[in-house]
Amino acid sequence: SKPMSRLDAFGTNGTISDGASEQDHFSAWLWKSDSSSFSVDAARSRVDANYRDLTDVSTVDPLLTRNRETQQFRSKLGIDRVSFSFLHRDASALSADGNGARPRQTDFETGAGLDISDLHGANRMTSLLPDTLWVAWDRGTIERNDGMAGAQDGASKAAVGATRNWKTGSLNVSYWQSQIQDGRASSS
Repeated sequence: SKPMSRLDAFGTNGTISDGASEQDHFSAWLWKSDSSSFSVDAARSRVDANYRDLTDVSTVDPLLTRNRETQQFRSKLGIDRVSFSFLHRDASALSADGNGARPRQTDFETGAGLDISDLHGANRMTSLLPDTLWVAWDRGTIERNDGMAGAQDGASKAAVGATRNWKTGSLNVSYWQSQIQDGRASSS
């Protein structure tokens, strides 16, 4: 799919603020059976710094972040109760910030999940169990591109969680820890 939108809005001083949002998306099941599956998903987006949608709601979706071009590839392998996922994402600023920097970020994420929903039994204790337990690791780099030689930071994130679904809703509980190592620090 390729949605594209453009919003021409008058700014507070009467000037026209023009921005565009484009997104290409592809997903496919390469294999699917009763006990296993393998799928791939690829996306590319470009959202201008001036773009505002009609609701102007902030988002955490990396494909919808303003002033950014993002490309990502994801694959997921499921075998019986176990699933593995792999993600590679590159994102870079379209225009420089006030300091002249155009940051670029690269991420590699690996995750694993275990479906235990079939353990929900007739007794009350097992009905409290989550449907899925999962863990994810993310490693990447952040380049500031602000004219400093070697201005590249390392980034890492680890997360664990559990999800429980009901007919009327769901609950997701997670714990994550994130760390950025300053690439400008000298090593001795």
